[in-house]
Amino acid sequence: MVRSRADLGRRRACGVRRAVYVKPRGRLGSAYVAFIKPFRYLVVYPALMRYIERAWNRRVPTAVGAAA
Repeated sequence: MVRSRADLGRRRACGVRRAVYVKPRGRLGSAYVAFIKPFRYLVVYPALMRYIERAWNRRVPTAVGAAA
């Protein structure tokens, strides 16, 4: 149906980099990926971006433009 692979990489400036690669296999896999695409863009990615933003703000507390 769907083939996926998780990847962890080490980046010097950013720490650990995580990614999941998904490749549909056949018609059922393509239909599944098309079905979950709106969910990813409306729910998963915004929540992930908020999480990253909070972690970034904890690590770098200065506001943009504050140091002038």
